[in-house]
Amino acid sequence: MGPGLLETRRVERVASTAVSVASPTGAPAAALDEVTAWFRRVDRTFSVHRSDSQVSRVPAGELAPERPTPWWVLDWCACLFRDGRSFR
Repeated sequence: MGPGLLETRRVERVASTAVSVASPTGAPAAALDEVTAWFRRVDRTFSVHRSDSQVSRVPAGELAPERPTPWWVLDWCACLFRDGRSFR
């Protein structure tokens, strides 16, 4: 947020780190919930430190490597890059 702008900030523990999310004051709380849920979904899918993640289940033999793993994060990042958007 720019100088002088009011904001609502939330800090959550996700993927063994602190994630800080800021939104303009008055933005719906559901928006912060949605962003936090997205970070948690990424962690559940791609964490090499969680035995229950999609990424960890492949080497454990619990998920076939040819089975489509939800690589939606990479697709979404490509869209952000292509459209010139960012989280900043």
